[in-house]
Amino acid sequence: MPAQLRNLWETLKIEKVRHKWLLRFAFMLVVVLNLAVLFCPITDNDFTDFYAWVNSITYWQSPDMTSVPLTAGNVNYIVFQLVVDYIEVLIACAYAGLFVREARQELKIVGFSPISKRGFVLRLFIIAVFIILAVIPFGLVFIATTFMAILLIPVIIMFPAAYLSGDSGLWKSLGRSFSLTFRHYFTNIFIPACVYMIYELLGMLVGGILYQFSTTAYYVFMTFASTWCLFAMARWGAMAYSTLTALRSHKN
Repeated sequence: MPAQLRNLWETLKIEKVRHKWLLRFAFMLVVVLNLAVLFCPITDNDFTDFYAWVNSITYWQSPDMTSVPLTAGNVNYIVFQLVVDYIEVLIACAYAGLFVREARQELKIVGFSPISKRGFVLRLFIIAVFIILAVIPFGLVFIATTFMAILLIPVIIMFPAAYLSGDSGLWKSLGRSFSLTFRHYFTNIFIPACVYMIYELLGMLVGGILYQFSTTAYYVFMTFASTWCLFAMARWGAMAYSTLTALRSHKN
């Protein structure tokens, strides 16, 4: 089997960690939170009128911001989903950091000691604050420039593992993520792209069939699939960081 396919297979094996029950709890927590937002009686994920309003806006006609067709249920859905997204990103970061910590405890490579539990928790808290103060505001800018956002996907995936490994501080970890990513960019973008394509294929094939029979079954299945994708991305970031850091150390 080619190396890239082996890496992809290892990336998808999200349960291949020491604390399996902790992972299962985190996985189900993400699933339940997302389903709670979807099926909450005070939320509404039907944005048909809003999309029609957006499509009606033209270059020559300024939109009437006083009549944006968003219901209270739509607003509740957006707010609750943003909160859930924030929580699941933190859980994914924790998973990536724990993966690196467990790997270093087992392999015991000279020069790569595992971070302490106290240090891990402190750094996870700093990431939580960093996301609110920096990632969310500046992330909107990157989303607006789609190409830039796609280009930085490997960096974003690798950064939590780099920082939670305890090897360096916040900004140095970000710089290291840039350096490791762009030295092996096509290798680092291949696995996330494959994981996303698997998710899309599942949505089109399995999800499409389920949707014909039950929208509830469709939403449940797609929530499980997206959660699996989230943890797979976090696992790949941890795997890539551990491997590339060890290779760089060996060369030096």
